[in-house]
Order: sequence, then C-alpha cells, then structure tokens
Amino acid sequence: PFNEALQIAEDQDWVLWAISEGFCVGYAPEASVLHSHEYSVAGFYRRCFQEARALASFRDYRPGIETILVGWPKQVLSDFMPLLRNGEVQSWPRVCLFRLAQLTASYRGARHDQ
Repeated sequence: PFNEALQIAEDQDWVLWAISEGFCVGYAPEASVLHSHEYSVAGFYRRCFQEARALASFRDYRPGIETILVGWPKQVLSDFMPLLRNGEVQSWPRVCLFRLAQLTASYRGARHDQ
C-alpha cells in the first residue's frame, strides 16, 4: 500500500517499507519503463526538486555536490549509447540539459527544509 499522504516518491517510500518488512527487491536489467510525462526543463526541475524534498522527509537523502560534479558527466555519457543505438544522437544536448536539471534539483531539493 502506498502512503497516500505523499504526493511524490510514494513508490520509493513503499520499497523502503517492503525491505523493512523483510521483502526482497529485485532488479531486472531487461525491463524498461516509459514515463508519459512531457516536461519542459523547468517543469522537470520542479518535479526533481519536489521528489528530493519528499525523499529527504522520510529517509536520510542528502546527495552531495559530487552528485552534480561526478554524476552528471557519468550519466550523460551513459545516456549517449542508447541514443546512438536508437539513431537519436540529435537529442543528446537536450538529454544533457535535463540531466543537469535533475541533479541540480535533487541537490537543492534535499536541502530545502534544512
């Protein structure tokens, strides 16, 4: 059961609950997820900011500045290969911008209520 009081990150809260109850959580690398959200960069930033705020409210989530400095180059490079495979290399600059928005918002959102 999801925590209905949370407006965002309720799935992550549920996973933490399931683990605390002794359930195992698995990873299926062949699985893919398609999100139906069509965000602008600003809208995506707001969502990531709110998600980080929510995560910080129910667990010790405080990504450091290295999340941006190390995480961003690492993530955008890993984003490149699927784009190349799918013939969508022209999307890479946009992906880079969205990743930067995601990591910056996560960093700032987790510290908002401190």
